[in-house]
Amino acid sequence: MMKLLLQSLKDGTTFIQESVSPLAGPNQILVKSSCSLVSPGTEKMLIQFGRSNPLDKIKQQPEKFKEVLQKIQNEGLFHTLDLVKNKLDQPIALGYSNVGRVQHIGSKVQGFKIGDRVVSNGPHAEFVAVSKHLCCKIPDNVSDEQASFAILASIALQGIRLLKVELGEKIVVMGLGLIGILACQILKASGCEVIAVDVSDEALSLAKSLGFKTYSSKLQTADELFQSEFFGIGADAVLITASSSQPLVNEAAQMTRKRGRIVLVGVVGNEINRDYFYKKELSFQVACSYGPGRYDSSYEDLGNDYPIAFVRWTEQRNIESVLQLMANGLIQTEPLVYKLCPFEKVITEFYNQLDELKWGNIIQYNPQSSENKTIIHFPHFKINKDKATIGIIGSGSFVSSVILPSLQKSKATIKSICSSQFQSAALAQKYSIHKQLNDVDQIYQDPEIDLILIANRHNAHATSVIKALQTDKFVFIEKPLCLTKKEFNDIQNAVSTNSKLYVGYNRNFAPLIQKIKQYIKGFEQQLNIVYTINAGVIDKGHWTQQIEIGGGRILGEVCHFVSLCQELCQSEVELISAIGNGTEVQANDQVSIQLKFKNGSTASIQYLSNGSKKAPKENIKLFYSQKIIDLNNFKTLKAYGLSIRNSWFNKMDKGHDSQFLLLSQLSDQLFNPSKLISDLHTSKVCFAIIDSIEKKQMIHLDQYEI
Repeated sequence: MMKLLLQSLKDGTTFIQESVSPLAGPNQILVKSSCSLVSPGTEKMLIQFGRSNPLDKIKQQPEKFKEVLQKIQNEGLFHTLDLVKNKLDQPIALGYSNVGRVQHIGSKVQGFKIGDRVVSNGPHAEFVAVSKHLCCKIPDNVSDEQASFAILASIALQGIRLLKVELGEKIVVMGLGLIGILACQILKASGCEVIAVDVSDEALSLAKSLGFKTYSSKLQTADELFQSEFFGIGADAVLITASSSQPLVNEAAQMTRKRGRIVLVGVVGNEINRDYFYKKELSFQVACSYGPGRYDSSYEDLGNDYPIAFVRWTEQRNIESVLQLMANGLIQTEPLVYKLCPFEKVITEFYNQLDELKWGNIIQYNPQSSENKTIIHFPHFKINKDKATIGIIGSGSFVSSVILPSLQKSKATIKSICSSQFQSAALAQKYSIHKQLNDVDQIYQDPEIDLILIANRHNAHATSVIKALQTDKFVFIEKPLCLTKKEFNDIQNAVSTNSKLYVGYNRNFAPLIQKIKQYIKGFEQQLNIVYTINAGVIDKGHWTQQIEIGGGRILGEVCHFVSLCQELCQSEVELISAIGNGTEVQANDQVSIQLKFKNGSTASIQYLSNGSKKAPKENIKLFYSQKIIDLNNFKTLKAYGLSIRNSWFNKMDKGHDSQFLLLSQLSDQLFNPSKLISDLHTSKVCFAIIDSIEKKQMIHLDQYEI
């Protein structure tokens, strides 16, 4: 068992949560914390956002509000409000500057050993599991407390690298919070003349005590500084490390020389005066956190490093550089420490007094804390003997936003949730789950669990399914079933001894799909389906787009639409022809798929990511016997040539609640041989779609071997 610090986005409340300890993945390191740094800037901003009323939240994130309005239009008011409520109910972990000792090392990690002192971007928690590329060994002559500033200093360093400073240049640092003061020291170590600017007398005094020339922006304007300090020539570059609603970029432009450089590290107003930049031909850039590799799943999750010959300074190498500067005595952190506090008192000492905190505040952890406990029991567990007892593997966003709310409506009994993610402890309390685990074998071996629900990352699906089937329990697997042909064959072998498997193709149970099935009964062999999916863009760095983890969009999402077409046609696919874009075929997100079914029906699936977000996501048109049925985004249904009243739902319903109600009943509608054959066939079709794109040929499924 361990403790970690969480914050509610709904009301800004901070609280300490007990949780099972995280497990180190193949490219991760498990660290036992000794201390971590609280930055009043970033964390204060998050907490103030949480505490603000809904109107203020909208003002702070207008783009998010526009997305919500568009979602209401496309998916309905109540459905959207449910999603927003669930999102705000999910706590977030605070902190990103952690120091401790290595406890466990992932199988693909090299260069570390048990007991190493390390700094990482881990949160405020007694134990953290972090990427090997976001973890660095601490030099012997750098204390834990000093090393806790290394992450913030690396943010400053990345901004400085983008400035491309040269020896002897005059550099202005605007904003003298922690990052600003650390940036001043790094610039000085780089041989630059530093001019520190802030509105706070206290910040200016601290900078001055460290030997920097200071100016108060209350007393001197940018134009005045341009003349008095830079003699009408201007600074060579400006680094903005402030957090302000004011458009400080314009002030930076006023004090910069012609062809000078400006880099933004902080958060400031975005009203830029073009005239300033035009006349001086200034360059402006925004720095991204610690440096190259940040938010890149391939680098941080899969552990693929950037070649040093082409990317000299990754985020990890930036952190290492900062630690070396500390070891060489070129970065002082002692004057930046405002307060130290044991973790148990952090709420009262730090977070209830956040407005009063200054500079760096360090949390100290109990060295006796232990991660041995792999299970936590929660008291409000209720058993419903009329429903299945469920064990859940995974606690990602789909589990928290869709699966658990639907299971709660079904009154299912959820005995265990297995995940090393911090959210799972809060989810266990919210949904009256009896146990939070980090050892999945406890779910497989629990005789009271009837159904294992698998919703972990896609690359773990096949292994989890096979292990679950070996227990002779019922198994629900959130799509996709698997990512490789070998995994598919292994699952086929496993179901030969246990056929209690269902894949979560929820659209088949949508209320409007059930209505359509009534209208087309007897005409299934005459259907011509046109299924258009306005899929939207997903960043290529997102884990679902990583072939090794997510499998790409054809396996990960197109399977839904294939399954639904099979359900409507009541027939298996016979012929497949597909074309797509991109070099990584599985990750294609502009795909045209033509399916011919054994009973003569056809389906054209257009899966496209290049459409407008303002349009609904899914549209299905069915043509048959001089009739047309038009289903728009599982929200509205129109019919032509049929004497029925058009259906208008006030919310989008893709069938999740109906599916999970049947699941809680272990219904024969889900767990039966014909359903399993159809689900397996859907996976086979998706592999054939990928091969059809790659080989540029039509595929006869009866002759297709995988």
